[in-house]
Amino acid sequence: MSMKYIKFLIIASFLFVAGLVFAEVPGHVPDWDNKCGQGFQWSRTVAACKQADCPAGAKGRTYTLECKCDDGLIANSENGLLVSCDPPSLIERLADAELELTDRWLSDGWWDGNSNIRILEIKNDDGSVTSLGVFPTGRTKLDEETGKYLMTFHYTTNGRDFFDSSDKAIKPPFFSRIWIGVKNWFRGDFNQEKEAEKIAKRIYADRFSRVERSTGDDSRNTFFNRADFAEMMVEYVKLRDNGQSPSQILDPNSNFSILMAVRNRSVNMLEARLFETGYKELESVKQFQK
Repeated sequence: MSMKYIKFLIIASFLFVAGLVFAEVPGHVPDWDNKCGQGFQWSRTVAACKQADCPAGAKGRTYTLECKCDDGLIANSENGLLVSCDPPSLIERLADAELELTDRWLSDGWWDGNSNIRILEIKNDDGSVTSLGVFPTGRTKLDEETGKYLMTFHYTTNGRDFFDSSDKAIKPPFFSRIWIGVKNWFRGDFNQEKEAEKIAKRIYADRFSRVERSTGDDSRNTFFNRADFAEMMVEYVKLRDNGQSPSQILDPNSNFSILMAVRNRSVNMLEARLFETGYKELESVKQFQK
């Protein structure tokens, strides 16, 4: 390697490091920095003072040269400067998940074939990770502060025992821990069929309680009863686990569709999508068993 090439590498490395340490706003005009406050530099690009250095975690700059955080990070500013991009707190993540699920419920997106369960990963002090499940109850209540209807939720860290607050789910009270241990001893290992039936019955109740509230019709004239729907859900889960796609299972000529037509008074794709919603929610619950 020639000496000339080595010098070039040294100079290039120095300039690169210097660029990191003495980062400048794009279009920097040093002679005009006296127009700016501390931490800002004048940019000819936007003819204004802009933050000189963007903090770690920043995604870059906006078209107006403002520093911006990477997606999913929370921006923290002081004196007009972006000082850090931090991961959202558990409270903020819970609020986002609950708001999203509430919006899905109110916008009729509840049965679009996707899970309505959210699982948040919580990193503990010892480095371990706890999974917190956010399960909607299918009921809403009026928030007096905002005047909006919000979904109510149950929370779990094992997919089987539920609490009305996330704090209790993460750190159950003493007697709750004893009761959970007793229940787990009696109910045994996780049973996929029983869980699928339970999810199906809840989805059925949510679906038709919504119809009853919006139309006044309480006849529930789609599936004959929850037991029929639950049995069909168990069969749907088996077919999905065996590798069949939703379109294959719900093909008009498939055995599943024929059986559903026999049990069902009026089949439409909205009701058919309920099965995929149930399957996705079962997959969410199964994450707690890994």
